[in-house]
Amino acid sequence: MAQSTDSAEQTEFSIRRAEIRDVREIRAIDMESFPSPWSESLTITQVTGRDRVHYVAVRDHRVIGHGGLVFLAHEAHVATIAVASDYWGQGVGDALMGRLLEAAEANGHAGLTLEVRESNLRAIALYERHGLAIAGRRKGYYENDGEDALIMTSDSLRAHG
Repeated sequence: MAQSTDSAEQTEFSIRRAEIRDVREIRAIDMESFPSPWSESLTITQVTGRDRVHYVAVRDHRVIGHGGLVFLAHEAHVATIAVASDYWGQGVGDALMGRLLEAAEANGHAGLTLEVRESNLRAIALYERHGLAIAGRRKGYYENDGEDALIMTSDSLRAHG
């Protein structure tokens, strides 16, 4: 059981592998979190794909956050991570990032890469707390509004190439 220690209200939740039955709740969080959420079929692929791993944070039988990796040839890429707004600042995102880092290491990958909207300061701070740093920029990456994405990688990937 994970527990937040950085909030006045303690939030207890568990983290487990996502299952197909979680897709509806994952999508509800994504609809709230992202200007252009993934389609149902893309979410299903992320949850069930053999080159992927996806976790959900659960409290009182409700999915309150999720995050997933895609395993590429030489890196583990954070495909998505989101937390229901009612649980922001309660340690859910930190716990999910920790689990993603563990999964990357367990699969033989020394670190993570990801893209994040340059305006998403909350997410950038989360990633920095977990050892990622800005390594580049993708101009106009987000199709819905043309916002740039910052490319972030973990120290181990920057050190090893």
